[in-house]
Amino acid sequence: EWSNAMKAWVVLERAYGFSNPNGAKSAYPTEGHPIIVQEWFKNRKTARLVLAKDYGDIAEFGEQWWVWWSAICPTWRERNEMGRIVACRAGEGDWDGFERPGQSGLLSMLVCLRWWFL
Repeated sequence: EWSNAMKAWVVLERAYGFSNPNGAKSAYPTEGHPIIVQEWFKNRKTARLVLAKDYGDIAEFGEQWWVWWSAICPTWRERNEMGRIVACRAGEGDWDGFERPGQSGLLSMLVCLRWWFL
């Protein structure tokens, strides 16, 4: 699954010429994001391997990620009683606005997932 996610991300980035066409506007809202994301942005997105566990409890990191993910996903996505996106559920709606290329866009979500599962 990770390999497929990376391939899809490369397709997105290639479509935008591997650029950040909207600058800071390409960033997802920061409200609720895990603290490690703020550190990563502050340190200019270092390529150094960062582990989520170095920033506290990994279960708490996971909860923060789900809150952030649920906040940035389109409102038509199905959510459970806790407000969390229901994974692997189909749905119909517009994904405009979700597609965010560049360093501050979808890459930040993918980096979080990588940190979480290391």
